[in-house]
Order: sequence, then structure tokens, then C-alpha cells
Amino acid sequence: MKKEKCIVLGVLSLSFIVSCTPPKMIGQVNMISNRNISTTFDYEQLSTYSYSGRLSKPTAKTIQEAIDQTVKDVPGGEFIMNAKIYTKDMCYVVVGDVWGHGTNVGYGEFVRGDSVIWKGTGSTNYNKNGKIVAFKDQTTAIVEEDGGKRTEIKIKNLIKSE
Repeated sequence: MKKEKCIVLGVLSLSFIVSCTPPKMIGQVNMISNRNISTTFDYEQLSTYSYSGRLSKPTAKTIQEAIDQTVKDVPGGEFIMNAKIYTKDMCYVVVGDVWGHGTNVGYGEFVRGDSVIWKGTGSTNYNKNGKIVAFKDQTTAIVEEDGGKRTEIKIKNLIKSE
């Protein structure tokens, strides 16, 4: 009986340790795609550091599925540059900058190129302004301020300006 308890405790401990391990990077590539890329089209960077799902609980069973999930999460996405491939629990996540067709790419009421305003840190007034240059994901825009500095801002905190 004592031996059985030790075995059960050992198996439970091992499964806990394995489930808490972070994702392991298995590769890094300059460009990755599941589609044919036109050499004559002028692609634009649509999103930075994009990935589908969660790094802690990936769902893609193949690298191809992970690429598709990441690219399809970004409207107009075609391929990934500066990609890192992670694995955890026999599933995959691909993280990188999504490039594609930039025309009217956006989330909700916002598209790339929109002029926007938002509140600065600690401010109660909308005192910052800039243009949306990319989307990190469905909730975060990358905005270039008038001075050229790029900042990640939650889309819900942005207001279109004229």
C-alpha cells in the first residue's frame, strides 16, 4: 500500500512539473509562409509580435496550422517575418511580424493610417495624438506619435481625430 501511494504521488508530481514547463523555442526563421508570395507586390508590415492563442496553452497540432492561425488573426496577413517557433505539449505556436496587403486593414472602426487621440499616462484629457501604423492584435494598435515614437495603445482607449 505504501509503495502504491509513492508511485501515485510520483506520477502526480511528474505530471505537475511537466505541465508547468514553459514553451520551448525550436526554431527561428527570417520568413515563413504556407502560401505563394508575389515578388512584384509591395507588402507592408501589418502587425508586430503576433501569435495565435496563448503561448502557455498552444492548440495547433502542426507547424503549418500554427502559421495559418497567426497569419489569419491579422486582416490582410500573408506571411510572417522574424518568426520564432515554439512547442509545448506536442502543440506549436509561431510568433512574429505579420506582413501582407495593407489596404484598409483594421479592427472595428479603426484602420491603418487613421489619425487618433488618447489620454497620456496620468492624464484625464485626451492630450496625445498620432497615426495607427499597425495592429499588434485585435485589442492593441501601434501608434506613431507626432515625434516619431511608436507606442502600443489599447484600441478601446483610442478616439478617431480629424
